[in-house]
Amino acid sequence: MFKRKSLLTVLAILAAVLFLVGIIPTMGIAAPAKASSAKSIAAAKKLTEGLEFPVTQKEYLEWAKKRGMTWDSSFWPTKPVRGGTFESAAPLFVGLMNPNHWPVNDWVTLCYVYDNLIWTDGNYKPTVPFLAESWKFLDPKTVVMKLRQGVTFHDGTPFNAESVKYQMDYIKDPANGAWTRAWIEPLESVEIIDNYTVKFHFSRPWGAFIGIMANVPGKMISTKALKGEVAIRE
Repeated sequence: MFKRKSLLTVLAILAAVLFLVGIIPTMGIAAPAKASSAKSIAAAKKLTEGLEFPVTQKEYLEWAKKRGMTWDSSFWPTKPVRGGTFESAAPLFVGLMNPNHWPVNDWVTLCYVYDNLIWTDGNYKPTVPFLAESWKFLDPKTVVMKLRQGVTFHDGTPFNAESVKYQMDYIKDPANGAWTRAWIEPLESVEIIDNYTVKFHFSRPWGAFIGIMANVPGKMISTKALKGEVAIRE
């Protein structure tokens, strides 16, 4: 019994010593919450000492210029003009041209092809009206959206309330195998008010609705393409 108590005492003392050894050296020497800009730059330079790596903006511009990574007038002296042809290359085939079906190997290209109802702003918030000119929550489960007029798909068909409703119904139909169906699961129905006004009805309050319309389900595809599955086969 005595030996057991002695062992426990020794272990307790050892734990206390280890605790003090670990804590005392760090007390009173913590870095200030906000280091000055000059100290931050100095620390960064010290970490990158011996490496050719830019730290300040001025150093980066000089570093980039040496490597031909400048986009000012020295790279392209003429002023930009409208029109012309844009060409790009990618290591993978773009995939199926319907963004609601896998594979999608090149989202950048698809964003050139399809316009969104809403775009995200510089702070990644869905605030920029595009094919949708405006939207309003009538209540937590109902949104009225006004659509842009005078828009025509590449196949000559009009963009309107009917095409928005058809696409949402298309995504929701399990027979179409859209991977984005889960994204709009709270969507109960889309009601056509007039040619350029739709009303979205939710099964429950849906705060993420606007953000979803600024993403894949909000990339508008013509009804003609969806009906013929042209966007999938070709």
